[in-house]
Amino acid sequence: MNEFPILLVGPDGGGKTSALRTLCQRESTRRRMVVVNGDKRIAVGVEQAALKIPDVGELALRLYPAGRSALLGHFLRQMPHAGVLLLLDGGDESAIEQLRHYLKQLTSMTEPPTLAIGLTQAARLSRKRFDGLAHQAADFGLRCPLFRIDETRYEDVALLLESLLLTIHVTMDEETLDGFSSFTEPLSSVSSDLYS
Repeated sequence: MNEFPILLVGPDGGGKTSALRTLCQRESTRRRMVVVNGDKRIAVGVEQAALKIPDVGELALRLYPAGRSALLGHFLRQMPHAGVLLLLDGGDESAIEQLRHYLKQLTSMTEPPTLAIGLTQAARLSRKRFDGLAHQAADFGLRCPLFRIDETRYEDVALLLESLLLTIHVTMDEETLDGFSSFTEPLSSVSSDLYS
């Protein structure tokens, strides 16, 4: 069985917890991890759950706390993840500043993680703000999927996760790809019972 860790990040109110529960349909657990920042050791409480994919493995979904966002780059350098889902409240007037903050953390790494961005509160998200958010990712030199989603709808969250997995798949070397290819099956084909 394979396990691929995916990190969910974003500010408070961005929909991380709802997305995690929507995908996993079960309780998550809290795990204390220690991040080393210079000579300091800082505890970070990470919520996690597993999305089991029959005959393939599981995606270890970890929710990184918004209150520790300044340490995100350190966390990812010490505990690599296959990819990152960034969830933001697209209707929040500070969404562009929040996105810049997270992109700065992610691009501070030698090899930034593969990223997909989900914008929640789509009803409050204007086209102008959506375009502004898309331009921010481009300004940081990132090409990543960017979707309007409802974090409580399985189809929306699964599509965002599938886009991340396919982006990871496209950017992997062949050796790593062999163990990962089974994770690129559409989540809808293994979890269709959750759509009803």
